[in-house]
Amino acid sequence: MRILYVRHGQSVWNKEQKAALASGASAEEIRRLGDLPRFVDAPLSAEGVAQALALRSRLVNEPEQGGELGRAVRCSIDGECAPPNVLTSNLRRAIDTALLGLRPLLDAGSTRVQSLPALQETCHYADCMPLPLGAGNRIEPPPSFSALSSMSHTLALQSAALGEAAGTAEVDYLRAQYGQLRLREHATYDDRRRLADGQQLSAVAEGTTESLEQAVAPLTTRIGEIISNLLAMEAGAAIGEAMEAGEAGEAGEAVAASTIIVAHSRLLRELLFLFHTSRLSAPVALPMARSCQPTPMLLLWAHTNAPECVLLAGEHGRLNNVGVVLFDLTTCEAPACAQPAVTLHNCRLDVGSRIDVRQPALTSSARHGALTSAPGGGAVMGAQGGATATASALMAYSVDAGLLLFFSAICAVSAWHYPMFRPRYGRTHRLLGLAQHACAHHGALSPTGTGAPIGSSASPSRCT
Repeated sequence: MRILYVRHGQSVWNKEQKAALASGASAEEIRRLGDLPRFVDAPLSAEGVAQALALRSRLVNEPEQGGELGRAVRCSIDGECAPPNVLTSNLRRAIDTALLGLRPLLDAGSTRVQSLPALQETCHYADCMPLPLGAGNRIEPPPSFSALSSMSHTLALQSAALGEAAGTAEVDYLRAQYGQLRLREHATYDDRRRLADGQQLSAVAEGTTESLEQAVAPLTTRIGEIISNLLAMEAGAAIGEAMEAGEAGEAGEAVAASTIIVAHSRLLRELLFLFHTSRLSAPVALPMARSCQPTPMLLLWAHTNAPECVLLAGEHGRLNNVGVVLFDLTTCEAPACAQPAVTLHNCRLDVGSRIDVRQPALTSSARHGALTSAPGGGAVMGAQGGATATASALMAYSVDAGLLLFFSAICAVSAWHYPMFRPRYGRTHRLLGLAQHACAHHGALSPTGTGAPIGSSASPSRCT
């Protein structure tokens, strides 16, 4: 199952937080600012609107810059493959990014945006809280589209490339699309399952497996719900393909659905972190299972994941606004596996995406650098950065570069089998894991980089 994870465009809170940091505001001052009610479910800023529109143009009109997400969108629009599923969080900045950025796909009429509350941002700021649902449990648009209506000049600049009306036309489009949003099944609309305030991923990772499991329990149950929904959508796509093949009198082949998720950088970091530890389990509701009880499934990290995904799994790197990360999820159940597991593999940045490095210990030039995915594949430093992708990842994880090179050399010579050295406990095991990632990055174990066939968004029946 191929996942194309898109971070939302810049929000009003992102903009003001960035300005506060630039002015030298303290952490406490920023926290007080972020708690202001005006930031509840913060909408896209003017720049965020422009980013979503630029994403739209790139996906449809610039094949070389659209990457795999662009190929999936164009393939569906051209009728050459089934449409991908589209999931967003319940926060308006993610919904609006999906509606604006993926409009050509949605206008084709073959897929709809579905909102999954489990994808809600996991932070304590007001912008991580959704606005209440409207009548009939419908997601309503923000009460003010000021960010959009004040951006008529930006929309006008985009109109030539997009070939459509600008300004209020986009506002009217968003209002109409909100009436067609589908809200997937959920335990709670306002999902606040997250790490306790003040806890850091790097700190809880240093503890025992038991203490780690206890600290991240809210996240593992949330990630389990996300995986359950993805598997249900994949199963629905397979059923739909089988029915279509039967009606056509053809044998048909199994189809693994691709899903576009438009959500948040923090949730992406936590999802990748849980897999990267390779010692945690999440409760997953398996489609067509005999029991309706969730199955504990081990979350595993494969050697085909690129080094930039290791950086995204920590607290020192963040995906840029409207950046795209690709990865595959594969399940293994009994009797094929002694312990049921979900493996995350083939993770990499899509073309044009980058990672903004956030490490206070770095020099000024490196701190504001960025890892960027080039059209030819792989990650390179952006123009502002002074270090290489490997060096940035090492600095972010405080790994001894000399030891890493030593283990990388051994890896290149002997081609270690990754499961023997999967990151588990403490600094040494993470070092072995990073060495293996370095080997993969330099070709010793190159990822396939290929995507799964794209399926439909039909959903199978669920346990009640």
